[in-house]
Amino acid sequence: MILTMMVREQRSFPELFLQSEIKFTEFFTVGAYMLNTNRKFEDYFTVTQHQDHIIWKQGAPDDRYVATAITRTEELRNVLFSVHRASFPLLSETSRKAIAEFWSRRQLFKDCAAGLAFLRHPNGEPDRA
Repeated sequence: MILTMMVREQRSFPELFLQSEIKFTEFFTVGAYMLNTNRKFEDYFTVTQHQDHIIWKQGAPDDRYVATAITRTEELRNVLFSVHRASFPLLSETSRKAIAEFWSRRQLFKDCAAGLAFLRHPNGEPDRA
């Protein structure tokens, strides 16, 4: 996996891992975890899963789009639900709250407030007064 990425991007592994224009850190972290625990991608995910569990930048401003993605994820019992980081600043407060509540139900955050804080400041930036 690492060699493939290095050849494709024509960069060393440290450069790939730290570069800002392509976020490989999550990819490598999940990949390393799966390799370390002798698990396979196919054990968790199938390529046949519905794609309506992803909040893309284009759909983020639409509260109905966000609500539908959450509802479909729960109805279909999808294990994946994605919110693209570029969509965070485009989300309305209604959508932020819906996502934070969903994350709290899935126990990704201890409560809705913690999920909201992450959506507002994903890098842990402090509020600016």
